[in-house]
Amino acid sequence: MTEESKKDKILRFLRSVLSIGSESQGFIARIGEHATLERYAKGEYIFFEGDRIDRGYYVFEGRVSLRKSSSNGKDLIVALLPTGEPFGTLAALDGRPFPLSAQAQSDCLILEFPVGEFRALMAENPRVGNQLMGAIGARLRNSHELSRALAHDKVEVRVAATLLSLRPSCAPVDPDELLLSRQELADAAGITIETATRVMKRLELEGAVDLTGTGRVRLLRIERIKAIVEESQ
Repeated sequence: MTEESKKDKILRFLRSVLSIGSESQGFIARIGEHATLERYAKGEYIFFEGDRIDRGYYVFEGRVSLRKSSSNGKDLIVALLPTGEPFGTLAALDGRPFPLSAQAQSDCLILEFPVGEFRALMAENPRVGNQLMGAIGARLRNSHELSRALAHDKVEVRVAATLLSLRPSCAPVDPDELLLSRQELADAAGITIETATRVMKRLELEGAVDLTGTGRVRLLRIERIKAIVEESQ
């Protein structure tokens, strides 16, 4: 990819994720001028929990997990971010340590940009800040629901709540088909992959899920999965 075509791709991407008027296109051009596309291999960390970061990030291609370390030393997946999702920007704007680690769940292209121009864009066009807060707010709501479920002892409740909380980010085309590996499910639910497999097989026998696709979970009886969570409350 030539440098010129790379810049064109960056600008097209920024215009697609930042739905703003023509009056702010100059700011987007300036952000694009300083933005870079960085490759991360599957499993590679983009930054670690506690790092102070000086830039914002968008998932340009691939998928990224946000992870929180637990007391037993095992990372919990807090969110799975598909293409087009921002992360790290608010912490960079605040200058505070980021509370989570970001890891490439697949081979990824990550758009990285300095936050100075982004701060100016938010001042010029409040809609940008609203979009960012909306994405983060939805992520926080899902994380809150998941954290409530993780406090439960029953692994069936943990798995059901995890499926529901990851549904918005893991089902880009069909809301009932999650692009989710068994390992990702286990990491998000805070259980072993063997336990996750056992619970999912049980749900499959009940006709609640279809596990025939590799790296996919199809939700067949969403009301049954919701009932598992609701019955525990």
